[in-house]
Amino acid sequence: MPFYRLTYTEAQAAFAAQAINTTLKELDADLRSLVEHLTDIELNAELRYGLIHAVSEYHVKMWGDASLATLASRSIVYGGEADYSRDANLIYNASTLVLNATRPQLRSTVNQRLFDVFAAGSCVVTDFREDLAHIFPDTYAHFTYADHSSLRRTIDRLLKNSDERREISAACRERVLSQHTYDHRVAQLIDVFIATVQK
Repeated sequence: MPFYRLTYTEAQAAFAAQAINTTLKELDADLRSLVEHLTDIELNAELRYGLIHAVSEYHVKMWGDASLATLASRSIVYGGEADYSRDANLIYNASTLVLNATRPQLRSTVNQRLFDVFAAGSCVVTDFREDLAHIFPDTYAHFTYADHSSLRRTIDRLLKNSDERREISAACRERVLSQHTYDHRVAQLIDVFIATVQK
């Protein structure tokens, strides 16, 4: 089964059954929450490590928790921990491509990194999620991958074609700034709240 098709609940059940020889349904709420949290951490780490190895043929600079430093090699440089509010925009803006791995628990939606990268004017390569077709309908097929082979093909194509990279970045940046800022989300939340209260 390709890694992107593994759902959070399937992964939780398998991990929990293996780790504690029971099912999640049999656990009390606090223990279940802890198992789900630890499972999410483990699955996300496994996904990240797999992707880093899949792109090790490229010159890669990665940022994140100190455990990533163990993956450093001649082609993979560990940049250290990055403060989101201080460093993320600078890192994204200076990057040719940003590799994104969506947490397994986000089955159909995307994470914040996509919006941040495009708003910074860079280009992202990300695993496919259904919501991408609604958020970036005209461009998502150009920067998504389904498995490690398609990841490398997408990276190769975008590294060789700077015009395509710039076109994707510009189109997605415009879409983010015109429809997907925090101001847009707050307005949507207020609309939902008002509609709910008025019922």
